[in-house]
Amino acid sequence: MKSAVFLYNTQSGKCKIERCTEAVCTVFRAYGYDIKPQLIDFGTNPFDGSEQIDLMVVAGGDGTVNYVVNAMKNKGLDIPLGVIPAGTANDFAGALGMSRHPLEAARQIASGAVDRVDCGCVNGLYFVNIFSFGIFTTTSQRTPDQRKHKIG
Repeated sequence: MKSAVFLYNTQSGKCKIERCTEAVCTVFRAYGYDIKPQLIDFGTNPFDGSEQIDLMVVAGGDGTVNYVVNAMKNKGLDIPLGVIPAGTANDFAGALGMSRHPLEAARQIASGAVDRVDCGCVNGLYFVNIFSFGIFTTTSQRTPDQRKHKIG
């Protein structure tokens, strides 16, 4: 049996992913995964104790994906990463062609093939879909989540 962790961020997007956590895990179990749901904790490395898993599934937005990629790279790991879009914009997941519906995205990941994507690194920080600085980054970081949820 393949092992996986389902890492989810309940603060991403409209905060709906928590409602379907068990259903997402059920999809993976149907495809032969022993999957453990885990609420993201930005104060710890989600790969601690999970260095040998076959798959990390992340439900969140681009910021959550960025955090997980950096956590994995900082441990020197190369583990397949599945992304379930659950954030506001989900640019990276959209570029991959992921469904915006969590259960369909879970099926895409569980039944799909592993494809490699480029990962950039600047000053020791990794990124997979965008590298920005200046007013764009400042505006994004300073915009309250409630406003992001309303206007995207």
